[in-house]
Parts: sequence; C-alpha cells; structure tokens
Amino acid sequence: MTGGNHTNFKWSDVELLKEPYASESTRVDPSGDRHVKQAKIGHGVKTQSAITGLYQAELVLATRVDTRSKYVLFLFLFGSEVLWSAGTSETSPHLLDWKKSNRKGASDMAVTKRDLLERVKSLVPLIRNRARESEIARRPHDEVINALIDAEVMQALVPRCYGGHELDLDIVTDTAREISRVCMSTGWVTAFYIGHNWMLTKLSERAQRDVFADKPFGLIPIQPSPNVTIKDVQGGYEISGRSSFSSGIMHADWVLIAKAGGDDARVFLVPREDVEVDDVWHMSGMSATGSNDVIVEKCFVPEYRTTPATVLFETTNSIHDNPLYRIPLLPFIFCEVMGVYVGGLEGATMAFDELTQTKVAAWSAEVLAQRQAAHINLGEAHAQARAAGILLDQQVVDTQAIADAKDFTMENRLDLKLRATYISNMCRESVNTMMSRAGTRMFDLKSPLQRFFRDINVLGTHAFLDWEVGRELYGRNRLGLPPNNPLL
Repeated sequence: MTGGNHTNFKWSDVELLKEPYASESTRVDPSGDRHVKQAKIGHGVKTQSAITGLYQAELVLATRVDTRSKYVLFLFLFGSEVLWSAGTSETSPHLLDWKKSNRKGASDMAVTKRDLLERVKSLVPLIRNRARESEIARRPHDEVINALIDAEVMQALVPRCYGGHELDLDIVTDTAREISRVCMSTGWVTAFYIGHNWMLTKLSERAQRDVFADKPFGLIPIQPSPNVTIKDVQGGYEISGRSSFSSGIMHADWVLIAKAGGDDARVFLVPREDVEVDDVWHMSGMSATGSNDVIVEKCFVPEYRTTPATVLFETTNSIHDNPLYRIPLLPFIFCEVMGVYVGGLEGATMAFDELTQTKVAAWSAEVLAQRQAAHINLGEAHAQARAAGILLDQQVVDTQAIADAKDFTMENRLDLKLRATYISNMCRESVNTMMSRAGTRMFDLKSPLQRFFRDINVLGTHAFLDWEVGRELYGRNRLGLPPNNPLL
C-alpha cells in the first residue's frame, strides 16, 4: 500500500451521522482512546482517528447483514488515496466515490452569492404569480418552497462542513429583499429558513449534526414565548406550552422552542413530529407566512439539543472558524429580516410607479402622469426607496466588519439597533404615504400595492424593530443611562 498527498484529504467531504448503524454495523476504534467521528460511506461507518506519522490514516469497517450474504470491507485512506481489501461476500460491495456520494443536497461545485441570487431572481415570476393564492391559503405556497429548496437557497449560511454554501452575511439580506419585492410573506419565511440554519450553529455540534445528517439545511421556525414550562428529567428536559407567531411552521422539519424570560430561559430543538400546530393565523397582513401557534405537551428534549437563551442571544463563540457564526443574535436578525422591509418598500414603489404612469382620474378624465403633484410624489417615493436600500446595505457591511473585528460593544449594538429600527419605520411611513395618494381602487385585494401596505404595517409592529425602543435605547446610552430593554 502506498500513500498519497495527505493535504488533499478533507473530512468535511464526508457526511457525518447522527448515530452509528446500531443494527447493521460494528463501530471500531483502532486507536483505542482517540476521539472518534462517524460517517456514511456506502453501507458502512467511517472511523476517523489521528495516527502518528507523516500521513493521516483512516480506517473504515463496513458491514452488511441480510438473509443472503454478509461481507466485511476494510478501507484504508492514506491522504487522498483509497486502498481497500474485502472479505467474503456473495455479491461484491460497491465502493462509492465518497467525495461525491451521500451528501444529499450538496452541490458538486461551490455556489457563489451571484449564482444563488440569479437562481432567486429566476423564481421571482413564480413567487409573484403565487402571492395572492398564498395569501388566501394563509401559508407559503408548496410550489414556491419546493422551488427554493431545489435552487439550494435554504443552505446559504450553513457551514460548508455540513454541505452548505457558507456565504457571507449579505446573502440572507439580498435574498429576502429580492423575494419581498413581489411577496413579503414569502421573503419573510425564506429569510427565517436561511437565518435559522445559522442559529443552529449556536447549539452543540451534535445537535447541528442531527439536523444536517440527511440534507444540508433545516426548515426551522422559532418564536420566544413565556408560555413554556420546563421540567428537569433524566438525560434532558420535558417541556410543555405554546409558542405563537411561528413563521415557517407550515413546511418545518424541526422546531426551535424558546422559553423567554426568567432564570430558566432556554432554547430547545425538537423534531416537527413532536409538536402540534394550532391553526390560528388569521391576519390582515403577512397572512401568507402561516405563522400559526406551536404546542408541545410533555415533550422530552435531550440535553445536547438545548442551550440557555443567553447563549443563543449573546454568545460570540462558535465551533466554526468563520466570524459569521460569532455574531450575537439581534445584530444578525436585523440583517436577516431588514431585506423584507426594504424589498417590500421597493416593490410598493414600483407598483406606485406603474399606477402613476397609467391612472386616469375617474371624474375629470385627467391623466395622473400629467399632474405636477404626481411627479413630486413619484420622485419622493423613489428617493425614499433608494435611501432605505443604501442604509440597509451599509448596515450589513458594518455588521460584518464588527463581526470580523470581534467588536460587538454596547455602543455598536445600540447603533445597529437604532439604524435598523429607523429603516423599518422609514419603510412603513413611505408605503403609507404612497397608499394615501394611490386612490380607492388600490385597496382592491388584487392590488399588489394594498398587500404591501398591509404587510409592512403588520411587520412595523415587530418587537425587535420598534422605532420608539430603538430611539430610546440610543438616547439613554448617550446620557449615560443603562439599557431598559433587553432586545439589542
């Protein structure tokens, strides 16, 4: 057996398992007391260990038991070369190219931000055409969610070691912004799905691997709630309660249940099948998000799938090297969701622009585009949309720079909070102004402008982006007073 160039070997090229194949394979640790990791390769379990010498060697013991045959396959990897020998079998085992096998959903080539945004843009006509239908159904459209999954959008911020794209922070902002120009509800849910995969990196490595074992993303809602009770039990916790406003629950495969407030505030990762969905989402705005209530009743959560809420909100530590995963929760969320506000404003502005160019006054038969006031109103609308976009772009750039510098001081976080709440309020006021000038027909439920109007006013009440709180927190800090609100 000869060795290859060991620097070419990447453990991240192999998918790791949640648990060993208890019924079909034997776990072997040839190193005795060394740390062991497991990964699928064909039918087997791969055991990684550090071996002294010039090369890193990998031993794989794969076993398969069925009524017809039994074989044992030993694989030795030296560097990037695979060397193998087989025991007896009626059927020879098939040795897969492990660099291209078993990573469901992973791309053969690295996906860039430009690639992903082009895919998103190609889906905009579909999302636009399904927007009204989704609103009536009070949930995201199945066809749209499936198309976003097929386009590999959901794994935009998932670490590469799990098969994700691990792109920069601006991808979640720009993706949400692009989609929200035609449907804010779909933009909101998509931003949550992308961003909540990022949130998983705040949990234990084992919990992360549970979610990413079969595909490089999860579809995960979260909404902190004080209405969750926690009971310590052997091996973990038992939780019961209700969590409202669970955007993304209608297509979820995992759920994050967060107990808010109190010394026992914690976050719990549970499979979708362990929760009940209460269909209560009857809202005048953002109705297509399907943000129904989630109910858990005596649900057991193992210790490794939970973490204190302070870790989720405040930690700047991570098992991953990328500074992206060291951003505290609120500064990240501002970048996650602000694309929805600004994209909604941009979509409303284009709808107002189209109206201004085509509307004829009912009583006077005057063409609106010939009025001086219409020119001024349209110019103002575009100026506000442009300004909001520039402010948002700078917010994302600054957040990433602060993360790179590991400088999330109180002053920086209050500044980011102030700017985010200002942008959200600016978007709402601008849309409201356009709607007040649009005329009665624009309140028809088929009109995109009225949908932007309803959606932005519902989002404008979100606790994380309250303009009054943002101003007050910043002003208090300037006067030497401590924060009086934890959402910063």
